[in-house]
Amino acid sequence: MKKNQKTSYIIAVVMSLFALLIFYVSRDWPEYDVNTGYGPGFYPRMLAVVLVILSVLLVIDESIKAARARKAEQASDAAKDERILKIDELKFPLIFMGLMAAYTLLLNVLGFILDTIIFLFAGTQILKGKLVTSIIISAVFSFAIYFIFANLLRVNLPTGMIF
Repeated sequence: MKKNQKTSYIIAVVMSLFALLIFYVSRDWPEYDVNTGYGPGFYPRMLAVVLVILSVLLVIDESIKAARARKAEQASDAAKDERILKIDELKFPLIFMGLMAAYTLLLNVLGFILDTIIFLFAGTQILKGKLVTSIIISAVFSFAIYFIFANLLRVNLPTGMIF
């Protein structure tokens, strides 16, 4: 078992245990509130369930990667050269880190909807997405996420200083 795979398994177990702790701590909190519909226990329990699901998906993903790696190792008998990381390989991760930093810094200025539309549009364009598809995806996902959080979960999202 490789170090990265072992680390992923440990993270999945720790996150699952953390989710169980969240679920245990919130067991006495009411899930339903007459005024808002969702009580103080709903959101932590929902997050705990999502965390367990993501942990299980991480284990499945790592298992699939390990199986593919074993198959690739068996197929190749040639000696492997050590690769040196090139700047071209860092281009996209660095651009996305900058994009995420800009998204975070501009969130309170532009507001959630506008900032998210710009972030998603820029991200899809960096990944060479089609212009029309990028615009549609950016707008639809931004408004869908806003609707879910603002109306269903009743979470206040930044409105921004411009609008």
